[in-house]
Amino acid sequence: MNHYLEKLQTIPVQEGVADSDPYTPAGGAKCPLRAIVGSLTWMAQVRADYCYELSSLASKTAHPTWGAIREANALVEKLKARGQVELRIPKLDTEAISLVTWCDASFQNREDLRTQQGVFASLVNLRGDEATGFPWYWKSRVQIRKAVSIPGAECLALRTAAEITKFLCGFLVETGLKTNEYAATVLGDAKDVQQNVRTFKLPREANLVGDFSGLRSDYREGVLKFRHVRATGNLADFLTKKDAPLELYWRFLKSNKVSLSGVERVDFSRDG
Repeated sequence: MNHYLEKLQTIPVQEGVADSDPYTPAGGAKCPLRAIVGSLTWMAQVRADYCYELSSLASKTAHPTWGAIREANALVEKLKARGQVELRIPKLDTEAISLVTWCDASFQNREDLRTQQGVFASLVNLRGDEATGFPWYWKSRVQIRKAVSIPGAECLALRTAAEITKFLCGFLVETGLKTNEYAATVLGDAKDVQQNVRTFKLPREANLVGDFSGLRSDYREGVLKFRHVRATGNLADFLTKKDAPLELYWRFLKSNKVSLSGVERVDFSRDG
């Protein structure tokens, strides 16, 4: 993968346009920009550190501008400077596999005022406030439905994370892996949204009634556990913001351990 990154070339910029208006159309640059986006998308299968920038860049391939070209070149140079990223899979106790998923949303933080959401799932063994495991799934993308509030955006992100988590749980069942009693937990940093899932209180936004109903059904039936996590401990945070801190992600990759000390404390034996 490192060899592949070294071969990735930036897009040549014509003399005299380097400092032009970033919104000036870049004629003839559609194919080169799509080529870079395609290459970076392939690399994103094993590293998540630039997924937000990639998602933003991919939305500009239809009508590329010189600003988008400079953005693509800067991303390539940044990744080359970071160097190789290793995704290591440690040996886990298959008798006690757990799936922990983090989710986040940044309300209207894109240039087009749409909302970016991120989902980050890991397969782990839990021991107290620490989880040992590896990243299994990650995704940064614009929300398909338009949210009209921050809680609405967080609710849609939580619903997406829940659906992805259930799909991954189904994969675990099909592979024959044994899971512990509380195998799947979805974490988000919107406390009010997480708490509303465990109540019968109707949301203020009528268009979210169906989403909350689905989440509450998963919760009541014991399919998923929903917990609030402090924003500083949300592993999906960097998937929704430009230049977000990556310390949690790097630490998880290097040590295969992630702290869950910032997760809401609930008695699992009485929950659900």
